[in-house]
Amino acid sequence: MQKIDLIVDGVLKLKGQKSDSLNVQKRITAAYQKPGSRVQVLPTIDPLPLPPPPSPNSIWYGRGAFTTTSPESAAGLHCDWTAIQVDPEGKDGDVPGRKVWWQSRPTAARMIEANKAGIPYIAEVESLPAFKTAITLFDENPITVPHAFVGLVSHEWPSDLRAKAVAQGWELLLEWYWNNNPAYTEPNADGYPLFRNVVFGTFDSETVPGRRVFVDQYRDVWHGSFSCWDTEGMVTRDRAAFNVA
Repeated sequence: MQKIDLIVDGVLKLKGQKSDSLNVQKRITAAYQKPGSRVQVLPTIDPLPLPPPPSPNSIWYGRGAFTTTSPESAAGLHCDWTAIQVDPEGKDGDVPGRKVWWQSRPTAARMIEANKAGIPYIAEVESLPAFKTAITLFDENPITVPHAFVGLVSHEWPSDLRAKAVAQGWELLLEWYWNNNPAYTEPNADGYPLFRNVVFGTFDSETVPGRRVFVDQYRDVWHGSFSCWDTEGMVTRDRAAFNVA
């Protein structure tokens, strides 16, 4: 027997129910019989304790935002920092708060340029190969400006690499895309010691059609430093909740 969650069309219908329950089986059968429904039956993930609040000594403390193709979309947000994308598909522009650079595909050239200009730098890391790439680039071209990963650092990745990332000073801006994963109900930094900020997914879900989680809903759960990916996807409700003290 295991506990399961039932998600129908992106809405959590059952949580933590016994899979051998007759009533649960009836609910699942009924969900599958409804024409056009998108049904997910997933093992229940027991809630993990929230990570400790990020350190106020980091520049990533407070509120941040990520832009991609429209830096002007960050206008009006009360940001402590705003990250512009400096990959070829990104766009530069005036943004609120301190300007930061981020790359989806980190390169030595941009890291060196950021370091020379004194601009904080963010590397997107959502996989072990990307994690290794960022560490290698730093080995070859150490930088002294504040630098962070946006994504995750899994406890399943080699412990020596995690330790090396910490030694290199890579802080963590943890992606919490609740919109993409309805079962991921609380952010989990997996014990990474330089965790600093939680990144809310403020875009239409890429995995559950029609699903969206708004900034006020994220903030009801997470009360520490946060940022939003991305400003282009934020709607009026998100922007209002972002600016609430």
